[in-house]
Amino acid sequence: GSLGIAPSPRPTASALSPRLVDASEGLPSTDRTVQQLAISADRRFVAALGEDPLRVFWADTGLAAFEPEGALRDATAIAFHPAEPLLGLGLPDGDVALYHCDRGEVTGVLRSAAGDVDDLAFRPDGGELAVAQLGGVRRWSLDGGHVAGTVPLSRNMHHVRIAWSPNGSRLAVAGLGGAFIWDVDRGERACALDRGH
Repeated sequence: GSLGIAPSPRPTASALSPRLVDASEGLPSTDRTVQQLAISADRRFVAALGEDPLRVFWADTGLAAFEPEGALRDATAIAFHPAEPLLGLGLPDGDVALYHCDRGEVTGVLRSAAGDVDDLAFRPDGGELAVAQLGGVRRWSLDGGHVAGTVPLSRNMHHVRIAWSPNGSRLAVAGLGGAFIWDVDRGERACALDRGH
């Protein structure tokens, strides 16, 4: 299919080639806009997304760990799993690819037709992935790949960002058009966030 990533072996100090130490292979320079950053739980990988296509680096050297191919290059949102070397990639068609960094492969795709993915957030226990898209935040169960629940959004709410509470019982949702806290257990808004200045 069109999904794929070409993994590269982790370079060692004695194995670095001139190509690997070229500045174009390292972390994004300060003259390029980086819109999202994610660091893996084991602190080995850093993913960067912005003006440049998605890039993933070794956190200790800043060198490229792997280069996305196909649709993965155009990811619109990124998030690392809280315990596994699993990178969630929101794609322009609304799907979310789950890429296992150690195995060098896409291990699953969560299929959706809701359009661009604005943001991703793994539940702290790692059992769910929240996906912010047009019209709602879908909570995908990673055990079975089904939607475990949906947080509805108003039509005028877009460019949504999401974050889980540390215990996974609440989901903060904010974007153009509003901000609120969602109670996951009760399936309802817990409160709106004051937008006063």
